[in-house]
Amino acid sequence: PGARGPSAHSWRPRRECPRALSSMSCDEDLTAQEEVFEVIGLLGGLLVAAGLVPQVYHVLMRKSGADLSYSWQCIYIVGMIGIIMYASAFRLLPVLIPAAFELFFIVLLTCLKFFFEHFPATASKEGESNSGQTPSAHTGVPQAPAP
Repeated sequence: PGARGPSAHSWRPRRECPRALSSMSCDEDLTAQEEVFEVIGLLGGLLVAAGLVPQVYHVLMRKSGADLSYSWQCIYIVGMIGIIMYASAFRLLPVLIPAAFELFFIVLLTCLKFFFEHFPATASKEGESNSGQTPSAHTGVPQAPAP
């Protein structure tokens, strides 16, 4: 009753020495098992971040982000910023590195959606110029018939 120990329901992480990838200033070595889990965590996070790459490709190929919701993107971005702040505070590099990549891809998707919605003529002309048509086809100037 008189002594207070750590609460089982405490949301705060234990204040131990963060190790290996989790901290640059710790002298304590990781065990082999801990190193494996650090690498698994990093690779898993990178795979989750890479999950946005097909969506970026899809938006670029279709030249449209109409099927993406700005509200989803905003919530995603704010969430990723929160994760990055948390991982930075506790020097959790296996969380921070993939989160930074994920934030980059979601911001890229948001920019692509905005670009294709607000500059559709520019986006379609850029696509046409790569399709092998002559430049005069884009100017609206009639061409003389071939002899």
